[in-house]
Amino acid sequence: MGLPIADQEVKIVLLTLHESSELVRNAFQAGVNGYLLKTDAEQELVRALHVVLDQGKYISPRIDPAVAKAVATAKTNGAMSGGAPGNSC
Repeated sequence: MGLPIADQEVKIVLLTLHESSELVRNAFQAGVNGYLLKTDAEQELVRALHVVLDQGKYISPRIDPAVAKAVATAKTNGAMSGGAPGNSC
């Protein structure tokens, strides 16, 4: 899910310092496609962009796997695959 803008679908990868489970859930509920921690950006940015552009969801590897699974379950009924580097579905 992206945000519809002028007949195009915009993909959003949130780049943040915040690891809070609540913020991760709120971000995906608001429509982001990826949640990347700044501490992971140097190693994970390109991968996160590829995952999101390939219609997936991306969550930084430092985010609690239980939170990643909860987000995936809420969005895709459990289609998330986890594991470092990065969690994607």
